[in-house]
Amino acid sequence: MLFTAKGRAKTIGIPKDPVKNQGKETRLFYDRSPVGIAYQELLFDAKHVPVDFRFIEVNPLFERLLGLKRSAVVGKSWSELFPDTERSDYNRLSEFALAVLNESERELTFYVPVTDRWLRMKVFSVNDRFFFSVLTDMTLEIKLSEVSELFLQKTIEEIGYQVIADKAKEFTGCKYGLFNIFREEEMVSETVALIGVKDSWQRVSAAIGFPLIGAKWPYDHSLLEKFGDAPILMDLPLHELTKTKIPKALVKMLQKMFGVGESLVCTIYQNGRILGNFTLLFPSNERLTNPYPLQLYARQVGLLILRSKTEKELIQAKKDAEAASRTKSRFLANMSHELRTPLTGMVGFGELLQKTPLNQEQAHFLSYILDASRILKKIVDNVLDYAKIEADTLPIQFDACELLPLCQESIRLVQYETYKKRLSINLDYDPAIPFRLLMDGYRLRQVLLNLLANAVKFTEIGEVRLKVSLENRNLESHFTRIRFEISDTGIGITESDMQRVFDAFQQADCSDTRRYGGLGLGLSISLRLLKKMGTSLQVKSEPNKGSVFSFALDFEVPKEEADSEEAFEEE
Repeated sequence: MLFTAKGRAKTIGIPKDPVKNQGKETRLFYDRSPVGIAYQELLFDAKHVPVDFRFIEVNPLFERLLGLKRSAVVGKSWSELFPDTERSDYNRLSEFALAVLNESERELTFYVPVTDRWLRMKVFSVNDRFFFSVLTDMTLEIKLSEVSELFLQKTIEEIGYQVIADKAKEFTGCKYGLFNIFREEEMVSETVALIGVKDSWQRVSAAIGFPLIGAKWPYDHSLLEKFGDAPILMDLPLHELTKTKIPKALVKMLQKMFGVGESLVCTIYQNGRILGNFTLLFPSNERLTNPYPLQLYARQVGLLILRSKTEKELIQAKKDAEAASRTKSRFLANMSHELRTPLTGMVGFGELLQKTPLNQEQAHFLSYILDASRILKKIVDNVLDYAKIEADTLPIQFDACELLPLCQESIRLVQYETYKKRLSINLDYDPAIPFRLLMDGYRLRQVLLNLLANAVKFTEIGEVRLKVSLENRNLESHFTRIRFEISDTGIGITESDMQRVFDAFQQADCSDTRRYGGLGLGLSISLRLLKKMGTSLQVKSEPNKGSVFSFALDFEVPKEEADSEEAFEEE
């Protein structure tokens, strides 16, 4: 393997510079290339085992990316230049040797502490000894990726406005700046964080007469018109941005004092809503040369702000809904009780009145009164049943149902979601199960659908399976015990989160709610319904491998079904 040989590398004469021998155009491209380029030689030990690389020539950008001068690079091996290279990188570099020997391609991403850059190196074999290396700066891409991961995992309050502002400086190189959040209800932009030296901002605040953190800037419609479709307005006079709050002469004096030149405004814009902006100030005679990273970053910040706004609105809506639900339940219970009492009396006394001597007209009128009272009583009973559903006190209703079609329908109702995620969904159904059983088919379907939908939601790769098997059959009592298992290959559940998933409005992790959506009611409802059916819900799970939810139910076989089975067995 490369870099593992203890023997001294074989000395091979350095060939002529392959670029120097070419025309001026080739040399110009080499020197001004937007990527770092190096011409290298594969070094072998005495047994012709590749042990290292030697640099023959490098272009200017290669020097800057590595933070090394050409004179310090040319003629040196990789291990001489980077003696502290991680072992994992050595293992990857050994693949380069194979690529060179096989005249193929390989690439490696690594970090250079000297320049604080992430670089991607790709090798192109010339022959079984010489090759070109091309370096690409991946720093911004990796930083944006890290930002995306951070923003997905945490809320804007957890991250902090200052962190968001400081990262804007990383992507732009600005000297000073303001991070502003747009307040729709007031039509103002509020400064929530500052970029730059704290003491300098304190001096600015003293000069203008008010603190900048918390400062509210009236919405400038004329500035919005200047933006048009552009996310960034560059080379803006600072006094134009502050004209509503700070005199022009004072702004120009502060610019000169702190060595600030032009400014730019980058809007934070998502889903047709202006959410805020970055106002960035650059040193005199400097400007932003590449606005693309700032645009991407602003887009990510916009998603974070919008998600935080949405989550707050949902939390408040949930609180309002829970309060309304409690008020409604109390109202329904009280109303039902208050209405039921006089209605019961009306119906009772009306029925007693029917037993007394009445003429035909009186009896006719009384029948109308009783019919109307019974209808009204039925309406009140229905309202009370609705309240019982919300209070989980609705009784289970048993009827003769066909179990196999019920399971097939439950599978069918989640098939579209499995199709979108390219998951397989399967039904394993024991043919020994009786065709018809006494059950509350509606509630059982509700349980199966909740569990299947939950499995699909938290599974990205693999399959979801519903297994229905005959666990026990008592021919004498006409009862049969059937087990239902819903398994998946999803994210699984940790032991610490196992109990929480059965609580209403809970998921295993609060971040799961941001990532997968939903309110966490499915398992709670299923657990309560199964409890009313006389059983419980079990779960076995292993993080990153999947979960299995299972329960067993006792069903009575209808008499006609049992009789037909007995007759068939006798034949």
